[in-house]
Amino acid sequence: MPGWSGATPIIWNDRIFLNVADGNDLYLWCVDRNKGNVVWKRMLGSGNVKMRKQNMSSPSPVTDGKSVFVMTGTGILKGFDFDGRQLWARDIQKDYGAFGLNWGYASSPLLLDDSLYSSSPVLANDKIYVTNEDGLTTVVKAGPKFEVLAENALNDYCLSSPAISNGQIFIRTAQHLYCIGNKVKG
Repeated sequence: MPGWSGATPIIWNDRIFLNVADGNDLYLWCVDRNKGNVVWKRMLGSGNVKMRKQNMSSPSPVTDGKSVFVMTGTGILKGFDFDGRQLWARDIQKDYGAFGLNWGYASSPLLLDDSLYSSSPVLANDKIYVTNEDGLTTVVKAGPKFEVLAENALNDYCLSSPAISNGQIFIRTAQHLYCIGNKVKG
């Protein structure tokens, strides 16, 4: 590997997909699981920098078995087929504004059916939960049509993703750990 990364390898049958930093450049690699050789490399963009423990290749790719999707810490989001042909590309920071990063960007996308979500969302009971830095938790209906089901303000600084267990949602803010849901009977 040319450089370290916090990205988790994604494996589908005989393919391994990796978000890779090489100097200033960021790549998606496809590696043959059985032979260990690189099948293809695709340039995602440039602008790799180290921010504390992360670099801009920290988000993990996702796949549905036909396509692979990857985001970089610089905001580049791209889709490829398994032969390495680019299907589409977006620059999230260009479209929505600069990231407010203190420690780097490592949010991996979530793939559900034919919809791709970014910003470390969590899926439970056909609902997607995501928080922003101001503590606003948004609940979105999972599926191809964007539909906000609820928004709840915690009015506190938040950098964590919600955690879901036994019908309860846990959200950590700077000052509190919230548990939303019915008590679990012991």
